[in-house]
Amino acid sequence: MLVAMVFGLFMPMLDNLVVNVALPTIQRRLGAGISELQWIIDAYTLTFAAFMLTGGTLADHYGRKRLFLIGLSIFTLGSLACGLSSGIQELIAFRALQGLGATMLLPGSLSILTATFAGRERGAAIGIWSASSGLAVAIGPLVGGFLVQHVGWQAIFFVNVPIGVLALALTVVVVPESRDTARGRRLDPPGVLTGTLGLFALVYATIEGNSRGWTNGVILGAFALAAVLLAAFVWIEAHRTSPMLPLGFFRVPTLAAAIG
Repeated sequence: MLVAMVFGLFMPMLDNLVVNVALPTIQRRLGAGISELQWIIDAYTLTFAAFMLTGGTLADHYGRKRLFLIGLSIFTLGSLACGLSSGIQELIAFRALQGLGATMLLPGSLSILTATFAGRERGAAIGIWSASSGLAVAIGPLVGGFLVQHVGWQAIFFVNVPIGVLALALTVVVVPESRDTARGRRLDPPGVLTGTLGLFALVYATIEGNSRGWTNGVILGAFALAAVLLAAFVWIEAHRTSPMLPLGFFRVPTLAAAIG
């Protein structure tokens, strides 16, 4: 089971690193401009940042194993589609799909480990899981360079497919289902909507600000929309009996110190 969860963290981490290495080759092969090249990275970042909080909430409600499997399927299929892309717009769209899958993989794998293991075993499992991200950082540029030089840029995406299929099989067979039922939590649709759209607008404005200009009307509008939506999100969460993000977390001294 631990192997499947490690794959859930290792694949997205490795993927981002090898993509960076492959960008010059992708630019030549697909005739991408600088802005399009940047969006190969940013499309993933945008969907990942916008839907991360929602992914964890849905996993708690509908089942962590179920959402992990959905996320793993989306990420694996997105990787396959990226490798088969014949144009830059296709690649950007499928990179966004990868980012959506990753929002279910990273929080899902950690929550499964937390729910399955206890005591010292939990600490050891989370330690191994976390170490896999360090391994991805260490070998990512080497793997990316080797694949691009000897196989082709498509291989940096195709390499995720057998790993994803193996992780799917392991998850189906050995991972137990779990969900957050202790407090009878319900879904928080207003919080999900305002939080997701607010983060999407904020990240979009931050990404595009450098190229469009920080005083551009679209950028200012996106920042204004983000401010309104995120303010609404905070208000909603403060008044919900089952909030998606309990604001009391930010009163925990250790968490508050880590944030600011």
